[in-house]
Amino acid sequence: MKIKISMEKVNKMDQSQFINIVGAVFEHSPWVAEKSWNAHPFVNLEQMYNHMIEEMHGATTALKLSLLRAHPDLGTRLEVSESSRDEQKNAGLSQLSEQEFEEFSMLNKDYINKFGFPFIMAVKGQSKKAIKSNMKARIHNSYEEEFETALQQVSKIARFRLWDLILEKELGKLTTHVLDISTGKPAQNVVIELWKRNNDNHFVKIGQSRTNSDGRVPEPLLEANEMKKGTYQIRFNVGDYYRSKLEKEPYFLEIVPIQFVITKENEHYHVPLLIAPGGYSTYRGS
Repeated sequence: MKIKISMEKVNKMDQSQFINIVGAVFEHSPWVAEKSWNAHPFVNLEQMYNHMIEEMHGATTALKLSLLRAHPDLGTRLEVSESSRDEQKNAGLSQLSEQEFEEFSMLNKDYINKFGFPFIMAVKGQSKKAIKSNMKARIHNSYEEEFETALQQVSKIARFRLWDLILEKELGKLTTHVLDISTGKPAQNVVIELWKRNNDNHFVKIGQSRTNSDGRVPEPLLEANEMKKGTYQIRFNVGDYYRSKLEKEPYFLEIVPIQFVITKENEHYHVPLLIAPGGYSTYRGS
């Protein structure tokens, strides 16, 4: 299962990331995202989609034609983008019999010969029969009618892909940070282990990280589809941290285990640790 990203993350992207990741919903046509960057950050997913479609329709005829020509033939056996491959597979176009393949190939050829760009259809939820019927019907359109129809289909494809890629709200995640209150500074290089209680009531280690110069881990301990209801422990290896810091002062703590429960998989759970050589505290953060 693909892990979706949130609009919050989209709005934190730089221009290059936005073009490469979000712009991919327009088949091999990063210029749509590049033109849409002027509205970044976006209010929400719908507003971003509408702005991208406006930029697409407002482009030159040459750019729009290049966008249409970037799409693969339906039923092709050539290598295509991951999105096109999955869409065609789900519509049954990757399992064509030889006879079906020959028929689709002929329809594609006739269409391209007339219009100069591939037949484009948002095939999500469509059957091979419905797709073939549309191919046979639309070839009778005028060039102007079919050019606009193809762009409308590109808009539908982009909408499907955007909603498959992005969630409106931030996904659930588990984060932490460590603050050394004896110095008032973040605790760097603290090894952190994440454990989860299994069905046998035993804890199993499922991850490990290390705090950076800000006292935080570089990535969430859990995020998106990794967030599951259950009982967890974060084990902070503070003994090694204090051994590297203290020369003569005694230290008391070795491993600090904080046990907690995740009950809502779509929420942000932040479990901070405040430490000193002789004790610690924690709280539910955000």
